[in-house]
Amino acid sequence: MVNILIVEDDASIVELLRFNLEKAGYNVDVAMDGKTAVSMSNRIEPDLILMDWMLPEQSGIDAVRDIRKSSNSYIPVIMLTARSEEDDKITSLDMGADDYIVKPFSPRELLARVRAILRRQNYGEDSGILNFKDIVIDVKKHTVMRGDKHIKMGIKEYNLLITFFQKPTRVFSREQLLDMVWGYDVYVETRTVDVHITRLRKALGGDNIIRTVWSVGYALVQDE
Repeated sequence: MVNILIVEDDASIVELLRFNLEKAGYNVDVAMDGKTAVSMSNRIEPDLILMDWMLPEQSGIDAVRDIRKSSNSYIPVIMLTARSEEDDKITSLDMGADDYIVKPFSPRELLARVRAILRRQNYGEDSGILNFKDIVIDVKKHTVMRGDKHIKMGIKEYNLLITFFQKPTRVFSREQLLDMVWGYDVYVETRTVDVHITRLRKALGGDNIIRTVWSVGYALVQDE
């Protein structure tokens, strides 16, 4: 069963979320502050986290940052917050959130966003193992190996790598990568793709895997 961690200090919102998520067939755990959320994400490894921004002990955005630095950095996070300014949305997405929902929200919309995130998270899972040159992705375990070295990376970098590996000869535009990794309904500037490509290259140890196709986008480096 899919397990969702709710991180929210408002009991009425917790109950609203719990009711709708459990009705939809999800298992639910709850944390009331950011520090507990980080600890629980390490302990129970949820499939998805619904994170409020304004929390006691540690803010939601700081909790997302810590989760992205942990061994469970692949866990998708949807921010739930009353902060509706565009800068707040961009900040949360740049810090590692996968989606952003403004309160008050429709339970039907929230469930649709949850399903969309989980579909993207499981993108390509049936194939089990993906590989290119000396890099191997175990999709079910969310691990990336290069030779005998385990490669750590954030969820966005991981999903970008999967996208490239599933179509290793294709050149992807920035807009296509945004749609495939971030989703059609999430507002992110195309420059965000460049930032995460840079992080992915750094994690993989250089530019010899992903090449820039000028005026088009990005692709895997093919052997000549």
